[in-house]
Amino acid sequence: MQTQTNNRRYDQQWIESLSWQDPGAIADLRDYLLKGLKKRLSKKAVSSHIEDFVQDSLIRILEKLPTFRGESQFTSWALSIANRIAFSELRRSR
Repeated sequence: MQTQTNNRRYDQQWIESLSWQDPGAIADLRDYLLKGLKKRLSKKAVSSHIEDFVQDSLIRILEKLPTFRGESQFTSWALSIANRIAFSELRRSR
């Protein structure tokens, strides 16, 4: 049995909704990434940068959506992409 993710969406529902670029799914994913990055980067980045990281992450996630293999929950996969983008940008800015 597949576990439920953010806003009661299953992985397949995320994939389908985002494939059709459903505004509600994109907004939900944006909120999820924003919350996750704020927890992770609270001392390492200012909030204005977190918004940029989330926007960049959404673009990358939508581009890479066909590569999601289901080896983890979709939201975990998406947040790992957001984390990599944020940390890469933070390293680059130093």
